[in-house]
Amino acid sequence: MPVWYEDRAAVTVVMASEGYPGSYAKGLEITGFSLAKELGLEVFHAGTTIKGGKVVTNGGRVLTVTAIKKDLVSALEEANKGVGVIQFSGAIYRKDIGYRAIAFLKQSRGLTYKDSGVDIAAGNTLVQKIKPLAAATSRPGCNAALGGFAGLFDLKEAGYKDPVLVSGTDGVGTKLKIAQLCNKHNTIGQDLVAMS
Repeated sequence: MPVWYEDRAAVTVVMASEGYPGSYAKGLEITGFSLAKELGLEVFHAGTTIKGGKVVTNGGRVLTVTAIKKDLVSALEEANKGVGVIQFSGAIYRKDIGYRAIAFLKQSRGLTYKDSGVDIAAGNTLVQKIKPLAAATSRPGCNAALGGFAGLFDLKEAGYKDPVLVSGTDGVGTKLKIAQLCNKHNTIGQDLVAMS
């Protein structure tokens, strides 16, 4: 059995009998297994049997040739070499396997945070560095930790009876929803510009 790695790609090509899925011949000798092994390929049998000491066809889907390589393009190239060395009379297989996946992988994925200038790891490092400085500014009633999306302030510490003030910085959508629910839009724009 092959060893599977997370950083590898695999391509499998099915070799079928001529005439499949309709009627097809059986008992045709299959050769090339040693050449496939030399190429580092895995051959999985499906419609095969042994007759007279030889591997022969015995079904419509005869076998699969699998290549495991560092990327999809090289795995596809190797799998196609494999179906070239495995031989039996009337063997058929698709020649378009993997090309749509390769085309998809070559498409632009747009900007990532890092590509656009936002380095999340650097931001997290900064938060860790300034945590002690932010903690030094804490006062009675403040119930917030650096890095959260909201801060709480218990106004009882300031002499009020029981309210808790919540201050949050969140995405544009949440701010607009709150403004719509409160029917108060005259301050939201400043917040959106200042906090973006």
